[in-house]
This record gives sequence, structure tokens and C-alpha cells, in this order.
Amino acid sequence: MPATLKGTVFDMNEAVIVGAKIRAINEITKIEYTSFTGDRGTFQFDSLPQGTYQIEISSPGFQVTRLEKVKLNSTSILSLAVALEVATTMGEMVITDEKIDPSVIPLRLLQLIEPMKERIKKKN
Repeated sequence: MPATLKGTVFDMNEAVIVGAKIRAINEITKIEYTSFTGDRGTFQFDSLPQGTYQIEISSPGFQVTRLEKVKLNSTSILSLAVALEVATTMGEMVITDEKIDPSVIPLRLLQLIEPMKERIKKKN
């Protein structure tokens, strides 16, 4: 009898995440099984062979969550509740003399950049 893996994916405010991708990767065979959450944030794998798996949950705008060494035997029914954290990105921004278009930069970032540009102009 194959194992069952099911669960619900939430954000940190406990709202369900629709369309999250769930990957179950068998650590020995490297066979990958994929599912997506439905409109209630739930997913289910009904026929996973017994073994040890890495479970990876991802959704655009959220950090990828990985569960290591999840053991499933032939009678396992494992239910998970996973909360994804909002992704934070670090990147490089180049400040030039040109006017910044506020439609392409988040307001908070614009509030930080404009005073810096003024200080740079005063020094020159």
C-alpha cells in the first residue's frame, strides 16, 4: 500500500496560498513527484512509494521551504501544515543623476533614495 502525503499551505497571516508548488523528492531514487495547492490551499499525494523524501514548498513572492528526511512507510498518512514567509530580496541599485520614476520603485525605497541624491548634489 503506498503512502499518502497531504497538507495545507498558509502565509504567516494564516491565509491559504493557492497555487503553491509542492515537490516530494525521493532521496534514494531521486524520483520527483509534484503537486499544487488548490483553492483551499490544500494538496495531496496519494501514491508515494515508501522511502525518505525531501519536501519542497514554493510560491512566487515567498521563501522556499524545505523539509528534509521525511520518512514515509507503506502505511503512512502524513498531514502537514506549512506557513511560508514572504521573500526578501537583496539586490543592487545604481543611483544616477536622472530623475527616478516612482512608478517602478516602491514608495519606501523612493523615500530613502531622494534624500541621498540631494546630499550627493550638495557635495558636488
